[in-house]
Amino acid sequence: MQPCVRHVPPFVVVQHPGGYSSEHIGWFLNRQELLDVAVSCGLAFDREFLFYAFSADRSFLDNAPDDFQYLGFLFERAPVASGP
Repeated sequence: MQPCVRHVPPFVVVQHPGGYSSEHIGWFLNRQELLDVAVSCGLAFDREFLFYAFSADRSFLDNAPDDFQYLGFLFERAPVASGP
C-alpha cells in the first residue's frame, strides 16, 4: 500500500502519530511516475488496487500540495521481444 498523488511531484512528510512522541517519515509518490519507472524496469502494469482509509477514497494532510490515495499495484514481467 503506497500513498500516491496525481497532480504534483513526489514529496516527503514528517508524520506525528497522535498520542505518541515519535516522528515517521512518509514518502508520497506520483502515481504516473511510479508506473513509468516500473515499465522502464521491464514490468507491465496489470492492475491497481485502491485502499480505503478513514472510510473515504481520498485522504488529506495539512499543508500537503495535493490529496493522496493509498494504492497498490500488480505488475508482471513485460513480454520479451523474440528475435528475427
